[in-house]
Amino acid sequence: MSVGAQARQTGLVVTGLLTDHAPEPLGIDEPRPRFSWRLESTLRDVRQTAYRVTVRTESGEDAGAECWDSGWTESADQLGVEYGGAPLTSRTAYSWQVRVRTADGSEAESTTARFETAFLSPEQWRGEWLACVSMTPRVVAPLMRREFDLAGAIERARVYVSGLGYYELYVNGARIGDSVLDPAWTDFRSRALYATYDVTEHLVNGANAVGVALGNGWFEPMPSALPSQLQPQVILELHVDFADGRTLAIVTDRNSEWLTTIDGPILGHSIYGGETYDARREIAGWAEAGLDVAASGARWKRAIPVEPPGGVLQAQQLEPIRIVDELRPVAVHRVGPESQVLDFGQNFAGWVRVRLSGAEGTTVALRHAEMVHEDGTVNTVNLRTAEATDRYILPGGEARWFEPHFTYHGFRYVQVDGYAADLSLEDVRGCVVRSAVEPIGTFRCDNELLERIHRNVVWTEGSNLHGLPTDCPQRDERLAWLNDMTVRGEEAVHNFGLARLYSKWFLDILDTQGAATGVIADTAPHVRYGHRPADPVVSSFLLVPWLLHLHYGERRQIERNFGDLGRWVAYLDSLRVDGIIEQSEIGDWAPPVSEAVEGSAGSGAMSAVTPGGLISTGFLYLNLRLMADIASALGRTEDVADYEQRAREVRDAINTRFYDPELSRYGPGNQSSNAFPLYLGIVPEEHEERVFANLVRDIEEHDYHLTTGNLCTKYAMDVLARFGRADVAMKLLTQRTYPSWGFMVEMGATTIWERWEHVTGGVLAGMGSHNHPMYGAVDAWFYRYLGGLTPLPEEPGFGTILIEPLVPEGLSEAEVELKTPRGLLRSAWRRTDGGVRFTVVVPPNAHASVLLPRAGEDAVTEVREGDAVVWRDGRPGEPVPGVRHVSAEGNGVRVQLGSGRYEFAVSG
Repeated sequence: MSVGAQARQTGLVVTGLLTDHAPEPLGIDEPRPRFSWRLESTLRDVRQTAYRVTVRTESGEDAGAECWDSGWTESADQLGVEYGGAPLTSRTAYSWQVRVRTADGSEAESTTARFETAFLSPEQWRGEWLACVSMTPRVVAPLMRREFDLAGAIERARVYVSGLGYYELYVNGARIGDSVLDPAWTDFRSRALYATYDVTEHLVNGANAVGVALGNGWFEPMPSALPSQLQPQVILELHVDFADGRTLAIVTDRNSEWLTTIDGPILGHSIYGGETYDARREIAGWAEAGLDVAASGARWKRAIPVEPPGGVLQAQQLEPIRIVDELRPVAVHRVGPESQVLDFGQNFAGWVRVRLSGAEGTTVALRHAEMVHEDGTVNTVNLRTAEATDRYILPGGEARWFEPHFTYHGFRYVQVDGYAADLSLEDVRGCVVRSAVEPIGTFRCDNELLERIHRNVVWTEGSNLHGLPTDCPQRDERLAWLNDMTVRGEEAVHNFGLARLYSKWFLDILDTQGAATGVIADTAPHVRYGHRPADPVVSSFLLVPWLLHLHYGERRQIERNFGDLGRWVAYLDSLRVDGIIEQSEIGDWAPPVSEAVEGSAGSGAMSAVTPGGLISTGFLYLNLRLMADIASALGRTEDVADYEQRAREVRDAINTRFYDPELSRYGPGNQSSNAFPLYLGIVPEEHEERVFANLVRDIEEHDYHLTTGNLCTKYAMDVLARFGRADVAMKLLTQRTYPSWGFMVEMGATTIWERWEHVTGGVLAGMGSHNHPMYGAVDAWFYRYLGGLTPLPEEPGFGTILIEPLVPEGLSEAEVELKTPRGLLRSAWRRTDGGVRFTVVVPPNAHASVLLPRAGEDAVTEVREGDAVVWRDGRPGEPVPGVRHVSAEGNGVRVQLGSGRYEFAVSG
């Protein structure tokens, strides 16, 4: 029987082919890419037992030649299979296929996928960095152009380009690509990212032109650690391959005919300040062939080579930033004769596209804000020094659409000043701008508030994905704080596919690491706020690569950088005095003001109650445990033993210093002080229940409100679920008075705030972001506990899954879905008159251990899967396809499942 016929009989399909987590990437620079695929089948318990990957060259002299055949490999691996053939060559197209065999002997073959290399070594670049000789530093956006002639049939054409801070690419007048705010931000002194574009269809025989518009990007925010002399600059290579075998390269170099001008329409522009666009200064045809430079109205001069920014050129292999959605305003309010305020009904990151008309020279200003004053005008107090204003100087004539090019904002409201005519809802679009990562998670339940909290978290997380995970999208910050990510990361990987973005950001963190000391910085890239060394509470340097491994099966970070991770932990360990790390400026950040030090850093964000030494040393323990887990995943048994021993020493030091066995509490006994040790698992076993009881008692005494900060809020919620008090967690989640997530919703929030307080002014305004993901960490609780989903490290990438859903009082049904690298994972339940019905979907080539509880405290007496009884009165029932084993556990029943869809009815 043929492979295709066999696959049709079994319903087995090999699909979702990815190269380094990307579908058919164009322009990679990884010499040994890794391949992944998914299986689809209508059958249960589908297990891959072997695979065979073949790779062929698709361009150049060796087109069609096979460069790797893995042969049949007895393995269940389907994630991160590394290329093992002859060395790849630069600027070459490849195709690959995979054939798989499953446990029942079936075989199936994928369709062909492609990938293409760019420059596999930075030394292969021929171009130079060019800039505008007469540039007024970081004010006007320069334009660059070059014309060239082509003759002959064009087979393939690629542009490789990096423009710093941001750039837009044009060929023969056409804007190339749909990405914006390119490239993704890095510390340009360490790395600069370039993109690859297919421009084959944009070139013609005869005269052609390529143009680049440059923006300040992250050169502009000040104060900055970037050298002040750096200015917008570009490096570009256009390679044309002709059908007759000829090649031509157009590059940026000192001897070429690249022209530049600062007489374009984009005037003052910065990420924080906004952009001024003077439409009267537009240069018709500036990126087209045949431009009469002398008659264009602009002063064009020869571009000059400049000192490179210092960083290594690397291919941008994460998702670009794009406009991913458009919103319409829900209301427009007049607040003055020439002022009106747009309300989009949703806080988000991006900008406004607006249609305007008016007399030539009219200046229309768009001021962005998250809040409005009582008189309806925008309240920008929490933006600090960020002006967040776009200005359009109209050319006269017919109405035109305007939008910025090199800035973005975080806002719900926009005040349009200088425009007397009434704007209609059809004249405005809110462009939602973020990294174009795929949304992968859903959560639903029958509680409207919980669903609202989830939506607010998703909007907040999406608003803060811009080539890296920022802390906020609106004020003069927008930085990737490692502190926030310590708790935020787990939520994020359940809501978005972040394998490529987190892989890039991990390199940003590495760029901050001292070669001798091992220290890293609080923010990455580290060019503005944050200290170096980072605060001891920073664990995301280890958590991010661990999440990449656990959720995506991506292990290059832990393989290649195990020593770098260990050097940071060794530095932290060296800070201990009498076993304790005393200092922590951050600690359990931004608790309710009643728990904070008035006037402290962050507008009074430091905890006045939770000991900094407990938090700092607790995170050292967490880091040591993470290093032991990472070492175990890599098979480094000696390192596992070493890190586990050091963790025990730190545990004992914490308990000696901070634990009071008579009062069964840590430190002063506040919620954070007790929740964190319980989360870490360092409380002596015989004391756990008493410490936990004190935590619950404190929550009850605060009328089911939390007093925790950004870190321990997540840990308190997790501990409540782990210790069997999901009822208390639900009361916290459904709380609608301050401080709570429900209070944010009651006050009209559509995203998650930085503080528990509703900040509209006053002393908290300096740290009063209304779009801040750190308290959104709670969203992982919905996936982890209401859905019960936990990936296990035995087979990373959700090959081995623990599913243990809770069925708390106050909910009648809940459902989570997750697009894992292996396929769709689903866990859903709903109460029935006789018990609870559970739906479980396990992706092919995965297996799950599922604990089926009964609502209430009674033990489960019967479990049915469809019409079959799989458990009754303490005994396994009849065999069911895909159900490998059934056993009692506590008051529930545990079932071991292969892949497939299952419907369980549980009664007691």
